[in-house]
Formats: sequence, C-alpha cells, structure tokens
Amino acid sequence: MRRIAATHPGPGPLRVLEVGAATGVTTEAVTRVLAAEGRPGTAVDYLCTEASDLLLDAARARTGTRPRVRFARFDVHHDPHHQGFRPHSFDVVIGADVLAAAHDPEGAAHGLAELLTPGGWLLLTEPMAAVEEWHAAGGPIWSYPFMVNAFAAGTMTAVLAGALGWFMVLRRQSFTGHTLALVGFPGAAGAVLLGLSALTGYFAFCLVAALVIAAVPRAGRFSGAQESALTGTVQSFLLACGYLFVVLYRGSLGGVNALLFGSFLGITVGQVAVLAAVAAVVLLVLAAIGRPLLFASVDPEVAAGRGVRVRALSVLFLLLLAAATAATSQITGTLLVFALLVMPAATAQALTGRPGLGLALTVLIAVAVTWLALVVAFSSPYPIGFFLTSFAFGGYVLVRLGRTVAGALRRVSAAARAVPTGGAR
Repeated sequence: MRRIAATHPGPGPLRVLEVGAATGVTTEAVTRVLAAEGRPGTAVDYLCTEASDLLLDAARARTGTRPRVRFARFDVHHDPHHQGFRPHSFDVVIGADVLAAAHDPEGAAHGLAELLTPGGWLLLTEPMAAVEEWHAAGGPIWSYPFMVNAFAAGTMTAVLAGALGWFMVLRRQSFTGHTLALVGFPGAAGAVLLGLSALTGYFAFCLVAALVIAAVPRAGRFSGAQESALTGTVQSFLLACGYLFVVLYRGSLGGVNALLFGSFLGITVGQVAVLAAVAAVVLLVLAAIGRPLLFASVDPEVAAGRGVRVRALSVLFLLLLAAATAATSQITGTLLVFALLVMPAATAQALTGRPGLGLALTVLIAVAVTWLALVVAFSSPYPIGFFLTSFAFGGYVLVRLGRTVAGALRRVSAAARAVPTGGAR
C-alpha cells in the first residue's frame, strides 16, 4: 500500500475498497499508511465494507473519525453488481481472510477482480493456518480478542456509571447527566474538525459543560428550576454546534451514529487503558467523598449547617460525572452512557431505600445488563445499544410492576383483616 499510494498517478483520488473489514483492524492500519505515504495533494476515497451490520458498526466506531473513510454493506458471497458496485470502479481492492470464509473462493476472487480498474491492485491476505486454528477453537465468545476487550470495557463502564448514576438519581440531576452525556457529541465532532482526537473533545466539552452547570448554586428555593433552565440551554446550544461541526468537516465522522451510539465492539487496548485509569481515579475520589456527598444530597441545608462544604461537593460531583461520561462515551456513544447512568439506579432505588444496598444493587444491575447485552448481541445482527437499553428498561418495568402488585396485595390483605367476621351477641 505504501508503494501504491506513493506512485498513484492521479488526477482523481486513489479509490480503495476493503472487503470483510470485520472490526476495522485492517482499516485502521491501511488508512494510517495512506495518510502518511500518499503524494502531497493526493486524495484517497476509502470504502470500508462488511456483510454484518454489527461488525460494520464496530469498524465504524474504531476508524470512523478518519478523513475520507466511507462505510457500506458488501457480501463477498453475492454478485457485486447486484449490490450496487460497478465494474472497474476501484484502483485497489483489499481484504484480510476473505476467501477463507467464502463458499466459492474462486468465484469471490473473480468478482472482486472485476471491480478493479485496468492495472488495479487486488491485495488479499489469507493466513490459512491461522484461520484453521481460529475455527478449531470452537469459536466461543472468549476466543475473540475484541469480545474480551468489550467485556473488560463494558464491566468498567457499568461499575462507573452505576456508582455515579446512583448519586445522580438521588440528587435529582438526571437531566444534568443527560446533558453531560450529549455534549460529548459536539465535543468529539469539534475535535475531529480541528484535527485532534475525539477523546480530547469528549473530555474538554464534558468538563467545561459541568463547570458551566455548576455555576448555579443548588441551595435555595428556586435553585432546581435555575439549574434545569441553564442545563437545557447548554444542551440545546452544544447539540446545534455538534451538527454544525459535522457539516463543516465535509468528511466522514463514521456517521452521526458512531458518535451518538458508539459500539462496544472494535474497542482497542488503548481505549480500555484510558477507561481503566479514569475509572480508578473517579471511584477513589467518589469513595473519599461518599459520606458527606450522601448527606449533602439528602438534606443540603442541614448538611451546610453541620459544616459540610455542600457547594464544593456539588461542583466536584459534576466534574466526576463529566469525566466518567467522557471516558465511557468513546465506547458507548453519548446516548447509551445515559441509559447506564439512569435505569440501573432508578431500578435499585425502587427496590430499596438503604444507601449501601441501593448502591451495590445499582452496580450489579448495570453489570448484569451490560454482560447480557454483549452475549446476545454477539450472536445477533442487531446493535448492542438496543439490547442494553431494552434489558435495562425491562428490569425497571418489572420492578415497578412488582411493587404495584405487592402494594395492591397488601391493601387487599389489610382490608380483609379489617372486615368483621362476626362477633358475640
């Protein structure tokens, strides 16, 4: 690819088609080489394809912020022409382990070759021994490195979101948490527009938004209304900025879906490391301030009278929430992190009012929902976000229904005991 990029004659862009992208490992490596080795002024039109929507979302989440990378579905088992791909429309066709998985390897190779322009390049890597060894393992979920990363990141995300979400729901700041989750979208889009990493944008926008919202004191009769008004204003403005950044970028940001919904698949070891570091710091700080924060959340006036620094705790909690949201948004997207922040906490608080037990239940529910969603999504063509939110919502509905039925039974039982059954005359 280095030689092809360096010798591309032009004048049009170097048109590259990748088939069988899986989780985007090859895409990431090739696009990095093309960005570094192409002639000055040489444009690249890179089309990343995969037959599975699930894996295509993973590739999009991994490499969607790279310039001039597009994504589409393509199945090597079917005629390319019937899938909307015209003959002689690509300078390079690349694929890793594509023919090994094809039902008709010779026919698949012939169909890919027809997509090339005269003098084009067909680059396929087929390590057959590695493929046979991979399938010989039986294909359990833990045999896939990207799923190991997904479970590691998912567990840390669930613990982090569960712990902070419990306090967030207790403090009636769900709208604030929703806003902090959403502003990661314009942050990531703006960072990519400036040539920075999306992670930089997540942290910058989330932390600044937290400081802006924290400018409204929570004490006072109308403090809740003032905070809600400011939060809604910040959310609306930054969302508009996010869509503006996407338009100004004039490239592919992996689709808005990649930033809003993310993907647990295609997670890199570096992303897991960043999430682990942020989770460790946030949870340590939260453990240190947990008792006074609980006191200030339940009764801020009394807590302030007892010498608790309610204002400082409020600001610190918002910063912790913003940091956790930024770290997890790179994996879950800016919308799914809110589902993990709210629904497990709401479910646990519907089950018990005891702080310690409620916090533990919140984390357990968040981890269970995340693991279950990962297992189901692994063998399903549908996105993991649907399963994650559906399982979390289903758990909350079941708990609320259970409480309603239990309350009705208690009232019926009490009424039955109150009805006289007869007495002495």
